[in-house]
Amino acid sequence: MGIVYGLIYLYLLLKPFYLFQSGTIQIADIFLILAFFVLLIINKNKSEKIISISIFKNRYFVFFTLFVILINAVYFIIYLKTKFLFSSLYFIFNFMAIIIFSICYKNEKFILNISKIFKFNIILQLLIYSLNLGRFYGSQRYMGTFNDPNQFGYFIFISYIFIFLLKEKNKKIKNSLLYLILSIFLIFQSASTSMLLGIAVFLVLDIIYNIPKILKILKKNIGKIIMCSLFIIVLFLMFNMGLNFGLNNKMQNSISNLLIVERFKDKLNRVDTNSTNKGTLLEERGYDKIFLYPENLLYGAGEGMYERFKGTYHEDEIHATFPSIFFYYGTIPMFLLLFWIYHKFKKLTFKIYIVYIALFFESFTLLNQRQALFWVIILLGEFLIQNKEKKVEELKWIIY
Repeated sequence: MGIVYGLIYLYLLLKPFYLFQSGTIQIADIFLILAFFVLLIINKNKSEKIISISIFKNRYFVFFTLFVILINAVYFIIYLKTKFLFSSLYFIFNFMAIIIFSICYKNEKFILNISKIFKFNIILQLLIYSLNLGRFYGSQRYMGTFNDPNQFGYFIFISYIFIFLLKEKNKKIKNSLLYLILSIFLIFQSASTSMLLGIAVFLVLDIIYNIPKILKILKKNIGKIIMCSLFIIVLFLMFNMGLNFGLNNKMQNSISNLLIVERFKDKLNRVDTNSTNKGTLLEERGYDKIFLYPENLLYGAGEGMYERFKGTYHEDEIHATFPSIFFYYGTIPMFLLLFWIYHKFKKLTFKIYIVYIALFFESFTLLNQRQALFWVIILLGEFLIQNKEKKVEELKWIIY
């Protein structure tokens, strides 16, 4: 298993580095695929047993994936467009990730190590930003080592979520507050409104949950809090006055103009009105296709050849995770997927639900289903609350 762990660490370390076109396999993905096949090969008898248990525990996702393959295969036969087949490959890759992580999550040392990797990745992205080595989308939106600012913001957001949840599982993990602050700063540089929504929902719910603790801290540290607040206000005013601290123009503009706030206001203005030629917010995300072609919610439209469905604003894919899955694969696969998620979440505490609520809010504004880490972090829910009872029943099906 040591080789498998090592390959997963490489996958997570290299995940932020997009060397090829988005939507294609990246260097990091190769290491995850290798980890899956190494797991099949080494100590074959033992690995077959643990993989079988993992498949059984994630059987609803397995059934969902089989439906995805079947539906896309049918539409490939009808239209002869390879995009349908490529769409299935994403979910096969996600299935591999779920099987591997469901085995690795049981190792406490693995939990500690991946927490360190996510922290390292946030620090590394901050360093790349500070040294002006990252890339920009347009004049202001920062995207670091990614191909798109939303990809960058999403990775920072989900990295913090991992750090927070892994801290809940293993109390030896510390300093999640520091990485929250760094994550918010980097997300602001990406100007990703979806990630701002996700982090804002998390902060609001977390503050509500921790009101008693916050009141105690305020009473004990009122002087320090006032001093820190004044310091932050002074820094903010200095940046907005255009003072130069050695930052390049693009970096200074991305801080002082706060583009993310302007973009968020624009999104709010277009929630239900078409105030610009961009269409309403729902039309921009492609939600209108669900209402224009509701029959696809029953049997699925297949994921590909999006021009079949002409929306009010565009003919591209539905730009939201669960609505697009529902539209492209229909009712039965959607319920199988929701049932899988339910089994991962049914024993969680409200403190942990806060994180997943924030993640799901974000997922209704962006496509996350092609990101293995999205499903891997949902899978983590099963391991956050340790069940002391022995689950002998999980092994019975192997005997028969």
